[in-house]
Amino acid sequence: MLPRMRYSDTLKPGQSIERGGSLAGLVISQWGLSVLYGCFQAVLNRMLIRQKQSSIVIAGLLLLALGAKEGFIVSSASAQQARGCAIELTLAIDVSGSINASQYRLQVDGLADALSSPDIIQAIMLHAPDDVWISVVQWSGDAHQTFSVPWTRVHNADTMLALADTIRRQIRHYGIYSTAIGEALAFIGRPEARAPAVCQRRIIDVSGDGPSNEGQQPRPIRDMLVSQNVTINGLVILEKEPELQSYYRDHVIGGQGAFIVTANRFSDYPQAIRRKLLRELTPVVASLKSNY
Repeated sequence: MLPRMRYSDTLKPGQSIERGGSLAGLVISQWGLSVLYGCFQAVLNRMLIRQKQSSIVIAGLLLLALGAKEGFIVSSASAQQARGCAIELTLAIDVSGSINASQYRLQVDGLADALSSPDIIQAIMLHAPDDVWISVVQWSGDAHQTFSVPWTRVHNADTMLALADTIRRQIRHYGIYSTAIGEALAFIGRPEARAPAVCQRRIIDVSGDGPSNEGQQPRPIRDMLVSQNVTINGLVILEKEPELQSYYRDHVIGGQGAFIVTANRFSDYPQAIRRKLLRELTPVVASLKSNY
């Protein structure tokens, strides 16, 4: 630190510039003032530099805030959506009064086993870099539908195995009500029930063991959803209703590539749902036009 400059350091006692001191004293006095000015200028410049740096930081923070507000900066959620979505798939499970506890367990475990199988996982990964969103809806009578497994993004083995575990652990929400297929389709088809991503294809997968006997008829709801580019596929269990396949063909399924898979008995459900998911999720097959 420079020593403090004093007036007496540049002028001899009793002398002053006004009184016409010696030339040497005047030069020394001017030199001292120059040094003082230089020190002051250096301190001032350092303060200005720091102030400029602070201003840049503040300006940067303001720009970040403005960009986030106006949508110029990509958030983590936006980056996730930028991956793209290939398929939005809702798996609708019949839990009406005709389904007993062991038959319910066959459906849930069969679905979980299928989603964790290597061929289904490989089909999901073939959509990379796009994702697939999957949810599960339990449906029964009029006003008895719920998302038992919420929308889940899957793209690799880890996410598929985690989804399968969630499906296996879900509880049964209904068990004594009628069969309202039209109400189930209307519930799934609501705009607010869609996946949190814009997907290339939207598929509803309806499994059941009987025709609709309550609520809205499924055919008008089916036609409305098909007009919105939704594909509805069916898995029919023929154990109690041998003609159920024809009913599903005429009243339930529709849209691009729509098809039906049958299970003669409930014990055949696990193999049937695996075949159905493989057909729905394999990219080449999923793009085929309806041939039912």
